[in-house]
Amino acid sequence: MLRNFPSPEVPAASAVADLIADHEFLRTLLDGIRDAAGEITARHLSTSPLLISLLGELSTVLGQHLIQETTVLIPLIEESSHRALLEEKLRRMHTQQLRLLAAVARWLARDVDAQILARHAAALGEAVRLGLHVEERQVFRELPPRLHPS
Repeated sequence: MLRNFPSPEVPAASAVADLIADHEFLRTLLDGIRDAAGEITARHLSTSPLLISLLGELSTVLGQHLIQETTVLIPLIEESSHRALLEEKLRRMHTQQLRLLAAVARWLARDVDAQILARHAAALGEAVRLGLHVEERQVFRELPPRLHPS
């Protein structure tokens, strides 16, 4: 995360490829959250140290990713004929994801019951996963062809 920014040393295509790789890493993390939440629910567990750890990691990783994504994509979107629409979609998705991260922080700070945390975490995971999908389908596809992953 926060590995590469477009610069003379790091071409834009490489930075975009890193963002796509970050999406895959986030999906793997979301899979872990889904599985941990499912385990808590299925086994009626009253504690959730693994889920708490994964949610903390998601908060850190997704927060860093959103900063990098904005830094990388906004200048590249300016090359698109749909610039205003794409920029608005990206900002809207990021705002929603930041709200979800704030909700995670509130849940963890309040020491929420494991069953409730599991339900919220599962919903959070699906919302973030949907956001990643939408970004890839509606934002990444509109980048100039030279930036598309090969």
